[in-house]
Amino acid sequence: MSAAPPRAAPLAQTREQDAALRRLEQEQAAQFEFQRRYNLLRIVVPVILTLAVLAVPGALYTDINGPHGWLDIFALNSSTTQVTVVLTGMIISFLALRRKRVILSSYALFFGVSGVIALLLLNDTVFSNNTLDLGTTPEFALLLVPIVLASVLGGPVLIVLTALATSSLTVVLLTFVPAAPDLTAFRAANAGGFVLYTVPISLQLVIGALVYATLAGLRRAQVQLNTVRAAYERERELDQLKNQFIASINHELRTPLMALQGYLVLAREFGKAHEAEQQEHMLALGLESMQHINSLVDSIPEVRRIETDVTSLELVPVDLHNVIVKATTLIDPRLAGQGEREIHLRVPSLRVMADETRLCQVVVNLISNACKYSPPGEPIDISARLLPDTHGERRKNTPAQVEITVRDYGQGIPPDQIPLLFQRFVRLKRDLASNVIGAGLGLAISRAYVEAMGGRIWVESTGVPGEGSAFSFTLALADVQE
Repeated sequence: MSAAPPRAAPLAQTREQDAALRRLEQEQAAQFEFQRRYNLLRIVVPVILTLAVLAVPGALYTDINGPHGWLDIFALNSSTTQVTVVLTGMIISFLALRRKRVILSSYALFFGVSGVIALLLLNDTVFSNNTLDLGTTPEFALLLVPIVLASVLGGPVLIVLTALATSSLTVVLLTFVPAAPDLTAFRAANAGGFVLYTVPISLQLVIGALVYATLAGLRRAQVQLNTVRAAYERERELDQLKNQFIASINHELRTPLMALQGYLVLAREFGKAHEAEQQEHMLALGLESMQHINSLVDSIPEVRRIETDVTSLELVPVDLHNVIVKATTLIDPRLAGQGEREIHLRVPSLRVMADETRLCQVVVNLISNACKYSPPGEPIDISARLLPDTHGERRKNTPAQVEITVRDYGQGIPPDQIPLLFQRFVRLKRDLASNVIGAGLGLAISRAYVEAMGGRIWVESTGVPGEGSAFSFTLALADVQE
């Protein structure tokens, strides 16, 4: 009997990877924008804050010597009010910047500077005899400053709103504030003075459009740069994978090859001691190792194919105990430490739906890792149990699940690095600097085989040395017990 359990389509996995890449690009863009604003504010805010503090004594002196004395300090058109507006904005911006709240700091700076410019224009128009003279019109150029600030501290929306706000303020002041005699004469001599509208408003709108286009181009370039960077990282990863391909073959073949070598060495020693029965047994085990090597060689090209073609596995009822015992004989006797490392089997008589060759390889990989990543002499526990359906969660006509666990008592795995383990060519940083040989392919192959057989695989570890790790996977219980 055979079965092919459903798995997620490779196309869906590719889409998930693309979505993850897009999220990574967005995070990188946000980080770049944050750092850009932060570096700019670190320079601009202290400078403007210092100038505002230095301007306070002069503003107070000017207002106190005004016609109303101290009362002028509290007037809306006073110099003190203007300095207070910009000083308040700078203090808020400075405090927010110290806490790295860049957005709040940016808006405080923007509104502080924009507010003082608006007060200057109102003071020279509405608050000053409620008239507009010709000498005041050049001050409308100050409205370009908020547009520039919006371009470097905000986004496209803030630029558009600022450009519209400055143009509207210009139109309102030029239209509704009574003109002084010199301005009236200028309008009479220059076709109604429309140039007073067209020059500042055109300048504001043109500057707004330019900074908007520049910011949009900068962001597009940033997105493209992030895309290129991501593509470069992908290319570099592919190069690393290519460079590790030979090492990965070495990793997968080393265990049965070393086992074969060990059995041959032992067979020669038994031959010298004229122990024919023991020698024959070692040769038989060596032959099994050789057969396992051939199976591995045949399966290596299927590492990628197995993730997309689950029908390549033939699922039949398999005696779990016999497969695990067979897998223990395929471990290098020197790696397992014959007589020095005990393997405790607690596997009841169960039959599971599996591909026997692939299941054997999964168990070999897990036992080999347990031997490599635990001190010599420490035991390895291999257990299996039928998972109970305690909450009635198993659907009708769905087979029961068997859980197989391989536990060691080594260094353990840091919990934050567990999600990386079952990826291809992934090894922990500590293992790269150790004498343990491997290329990070065994667990990836094990995951692919287990999932193709309808199960799942995971690891539990606290990362505390001595507590070790427990690798577990599930398979469906065979309906037919023979």
